Amino acid sequence: MRLEAQSKGGYYPVSPQTIREAFAVVRVAGKKLRILDPCCGKGDALLEIARNTGAAPADLYGCEIETGRVRDSRAALVPEQIVEGDALSLRMNRCFNVIWINPPFDKYNGGRYEWSFLSYMIRHAACREAVLLWHVPEGTISQYRYQTYLEKHFADHVLFAPSHRPFREMVFVGRLKRRDSDPYVRVSGGVEVPPLPPGKVVFGISGVSPGRILDLAAASPLMRLFYGKPSRTGHRPNPPMQLKRQHLAMLLSSGILDGVLEDGKNRMLIKATCNKELVLVDERQDEDSGQSVSVYRERPKTLVRVLHENGRIDTLS
Repeated sequence: MRLEAQSKGGYYPVSPQTIREAFAVVRVAGKKLRILDPCCGKGDALLEIARNTGAAPADLYGCEIETGRVRDSRAALVPEQIVEGDALSLRMNRCFNVIWINPPFDKYNGGRYEWSFLSYMIRHAACREAVLLWHVPEGTISQYRYQTYLEKHFADHVLFAPSHRPFREMVFVGRLKRRDSDPYVRVSGGVEVPPLPPGKVVFGISGVSPGRILDLAAASPLMRLFYGKPSRTGHRPNPPMQLKRQHLAMLLSSGILDGVLEDGKNRMLIKATCNKELVLVDERQDEDSGQSVSVYRERPKTLVRVLHENGRIDTLS
C-alpha cells in the first residue's frame, strides 16, 4: 500500500451522492434489512445507507481497523455492532442480506484488496441471494478474471459510473445466484433484496484488535521499564541499546528524524529523503539475437540536507 494510503489506513470514504446513486437501484420492497459495511470508517456510509433504505440503527453493522474511527462510528451507531479489527478476519454466519463494500484500492497478497474483500464477504457474510454493492476502480473490474468471477456468482446486476469518481471508480450492484444455472443478466429495473435468513447473528473478530494490542502493551512490564509508567503517549522512547550508524541512517531516510536538532550549542534543521536510482550491473551481447543486453538494478539513495543557523546548507548523500 502506498505511504499516503498507509497514513490514512486505506480510508477513502465515498461521497453521499455515490451512496444515493448506488442504493437507488436496490429494491427493498418493505423487507427487513441487515446491512454490513466491512470498512465503515466513521460510520457515515452506514448512516447514509439507512437514510436511503429506511433501515433502523439496529439493522446496521460495521467493521473498522483504525481505533479513532471505531470510536466515532460507535458514537454514531449501535456500539455493540461495530467491531475493531481487520475485516478479513471477521467471524460471521452468512446472515446479511445487504453488504456495502468500499475496500482499499491497492495490491494485496499477489492480488487486489478489492477482490479479497468481495470474495471474503461472499463466502462468510452474504446470505442466500444477498445484494452486494462493490465500489471498485474501473481498471480492476474490467479485468477478465474479475468479470469471470462476477459471472460465476451473480445473477441480476447493475454496473454504473457514479457522478463523483475522483479515482475513476465504478459501482457494481449484484444479487447472488440462487442456483448455478441462473443467468448473469444486466437489469434496468433494479436489484431486489432477499428476505433475511432465520437464526441468530454471529458477528465478531478473530484474534486481537490493534486497539486491544495497544492496551495490553501499555500495561506491560516492559512498557513501565522503558517509559516509566504505562502510557501510550507523553514519554519519549528510550532505546535499550545505543543506536548504530545504520539505525540512524534508517531513521533519517524514513523521515522520522526530520526537524530541528540541537547539540547544546548549535541548532540545525535536518531533512532527509530516500529515492531509488537505476544502476547498471551487467552489459553483454545476446548470443542468439546478437543484440546488446543491459541489466539494471534499483538501489536506494538517501539524501540528507542540513540547514545551519548561519544559513549554510550541507548536502550528504
